[in-house]
Amino acid sequence: MDVDISRISFKNEKDINYLRYAGDHLLTRVIDLERRLALALLEKKFDEELLSVLTEDLQLLKKRFFSEKSERRAAAKDKPPSRRNKDRLLHNHRPIDSDLSQAECQLSYEEILHCDFPGTKDDEDGNSICPCGEGLLMPMVGAFEESGEIDVTDRVYAMKRHKRQKCKCTACGKIMTAKGPNKSIAGSRFSVAMAIQVADDKFHHHLPLNRQSEMMAARGLAVGTRTLYALTEHLMKLLEEIPAIIRSEIHAGRHIHIDESPMDILNPKTKGYVWSIS
Repeated sequence: MDVDISRISFKNEKDINYLRYAGDHLLTRVIDLERRLALALLEKKFDEELLSVLTEDLQLLKKRFFSEKSERRAAAKDKPPSRRNKDRLLHNHRPIDSDLSQAECQLSYEEILHCDFPGTKDDEDGNSICPCGEGLLMPMVGAFEESGEIDVTDRVYAMKRHKRQKCKCTACGKIMTAKGPNKSIAGSRFSVAMAIQVADDKFHHHLPLNRQSEMMAARGLAVGTRTLYALTEHLMKLLEEIPAIIRSEIHAGRHIHIDESPMDILNPKTKGYVWSIS
């Protein structure tokens, strides 16, 4: 039975069953409205608490970014190299390693033997089979291709000596050299972990390169600011596809956050904003 509440006259209605049914219907509606009201009050309380938290976070962010104690620009000697010098650093590895001659003697040494040869398979006895498929790769006594690499582990800088085993095939006489470690810069003496650590300290923990250089010197490693800058540049080239992925995710959202940090515009005494959205 459908009940139209607006047409019910409780004073004139004589049908007891109809009135009882209408009363049950009204009671059901009251219970439903009370449930909706309780949910609305809970949502309002949640929104008020969320607004309070966001307001507090916003105040902390304003103090952090607009405080007069914010970090000043680095001195002129610690500025990134010019484009011409930067290109020279990116394509010539000697300037990166030029300041290591006095530091190497202060680092601990560790030898790592590499015996993984590309294109080879192991037999039942664990011997490496030459890619020619005819003979075994027999180690050449004292024959290694060595290269140095500075690595960092728990803020302890150490020189690791990589010894890439050389082997000669007993059948075809082919000489093979084991693969070495992965490098962010071909031929560099700095490990990938070292470059990642420098970039993480600079961009994640806001630790300028000149301070990192001072901290490394205190631990026995003399590395200049220009060298650390070149490491971050090479790491950027390896990760250059990530900004495009981040940009696509930002554009997929309904809202875009815009930075409101002020900066000098023409007149150093005049503060302004640069709205940049890519």
